[in-house]
Amino acid sequence: MDLKCSYSGCPKEVFWQCTCLEKFTFCDAHARDHSKVKKCFEENIRNKYIDSLAKQYKNALCLIESDYIKLAQEMIAEVNGCFIDNLCYLNRKKKEVNDLILNEQIDQAETIVNWSNTLNIMQRERKSYYLSLRKLLCIDNSFIKIVTDTEKLEDDLKKIRKDFEESLNKINGLEKELKNSQKISEEFELKYEHEKNKLNQEKKYFEEQIVMLRKGIEELDKKSSPEVKEDAKDEDMPSNMRDTSDLAIKIDKHIKTLCYGDMTNSVDALVAIKDIVLNKLEEHKELLKKKANNLVDALTKVIIKTFDKPAADIPFRFAKYMLTVVNKVCCTKIIMSELNEITLFALIEQILTCSLIDNLEQAGEKAEGELILKNINETMLRILEHCHPTRTFIILIRLLTKYKSGASLQKMPGLIIRCLLKLTKIMSELIHQIELDKLLLVMHEYLSGYGIDDIDGNRAIKFILTELVNLQGPTIWISYEEIRKHSVPDVHMEKWITEILNSSIHGQNALISPRSKPIDIISDIFSIIKHDYTKGFTQLMEHFGANLTVDYTSYISTLPIELQQKVREDLEASKVSNQMMTKIKANSEF
Repeated sequence: MDLKCSYSGCPKEVFWQCTCLEKFTFCDAHARDHSKVKKCFEENIRNKYIDSLAKQYKNALCLIESDYIKLAQEMIAEVNGCFIDNLCYLNRKKKEVNDLILNEQIDQAETIVNWSNTLNIMQRERKSYYLSLRKLLCIDNSFIKIVTDTEKLEDDLKKIRKDFEESLNKINGLEKELKNSQKISEEFELKYEHEKNKLNQEKKYFEEQIVMLRKGIEELDKKSSPEVKEDAKDEDMPSNMRDTSDLAIKIDKHIKTLCYGDMTNSVDALVAIKDIVLNKLEEHKELLKKKANNLVDALTKVIIKTFDKPAADIPFRFAKYMLTVVNKVCCTKIIMSELNEITLFALIEQILTCSLIDNLEQAGEKAEGELILKNINETMLRILEHCHPTRTFIILIRLLTKYKSGASLQKMPGLIIRCLLKLTKIMSELIHQIELDKLLLVMHEYLSGYGIDDIDGNRAIKFILTELVNLQGPTIWISYEEIRKHSVPDVHMEKWITEILNSSIHGQNALISPRSKPIDIISDIFSIIKHDYTKGFTQLMEHFGANLTVDYTSYISTLPIELQQKVREDLEASKVSNQMMTKIKANSEF
């Protein structure tokens, strides 16, 4: 039913309907006008329309109600069906248990009972089911919102609980790490205190020894008569001993100053050391040999303190003079040849590290950085020239291993390889000083660690090996025997040695396999000397007695440096003894 006024353009509310055939509807004003014109009557229709409209809307709600009842009946039927199915299933299980008991199959019956105990029907997530059911069936929007919010809160709670557990695990892990760190720290502190106490005791002992030596010298001076003192001046020995003792004390003092003193005191110590190296080297050669490692360790510490900062902050004037003194020391073969591997390792590492300082060449107002870099490079060349070649090779290869495995100083491996190649180029001058078995072992260990992955390192090692094989020839297999005893099998070196020998001037000797190649008698004797000196030298004397003209020089050079001198001295003494016995025998015959 339309409740608009039939009069065109009238917005007023309609209350009347005329009795004409057209059944027009009008508002109060237009109803009276129409009645006057048409002479008809009006009927009030407002209540009828409202009743009709209410009935229409109620019908819509009744339809929703019918659908809701149908959905609820379906859900009830589904739950009831599930309920009936479960009851039937349980009845079957009851019967099955009864049959099993009658058949004395107790184990299978217990299995069914255990299965039923694990169902935990009342502990299932009924709440989630209720919420899902409400969400499906409810038509009240406010309650649906409550259900949705509840689900969201439960999801948030699960996430929070998960995050909390992860955080708790992380905290527990950090607590364990902290405890381990504290334990390690305590161990280091104890070790540090122990070493500190030990050093203090050693320091106290040496100080007491120095005081006692000084008192002894003073007492000797007091007891000596003027005549004896005069004689002592004429004879060099007592004077030299006294000078050496005083110089040893001074050198120790300078070393201590370099290690712990400030820059001003360090300059005085450097001046004194330079004077000793330049002017008192030959006179106090043995003393400088003894002090070599301590002196170079102190200079290395000064290098670290000086260059452990950006290029712009380096004290250039001090650095230039300090490196000049270091260079003078490195030019002194008497000192450098005495350095052990630990001292030499630290020195070489610091010199190479300094040469890689960023922007060092451009630092300084008067090109001081360029001069310092030039001095550093010159010092490295002197180290390669004057240090024991075996130790230098071993240290460079170990430094290459260290900096190949780390991300710091990426240019360092290339610089180390250049030093190795430079040292290899003068191998012919050094071959008699090189301990081949030690060098080959270090090369093998490097190759075992990196294999084919390190192309540049492999090339450098192969270049060194090629030079060694070319200089030693097939006798290289004597030193290679040490690699066979190594715990890590050789993959590269035996193959490379065979290839180099086969392609070298050594010809047919090289074509024999290293595993089947006979080792000559002299090589065998010198191999025994390395492990059992008395037995090996006895065999050498027997061989020498039968072969008086044999030259053992090339074989002696394969021995460790400490054995080379001993073999030469003992061999010379045996030669002299043989000559004397020959003369005595000749005289007796005469």
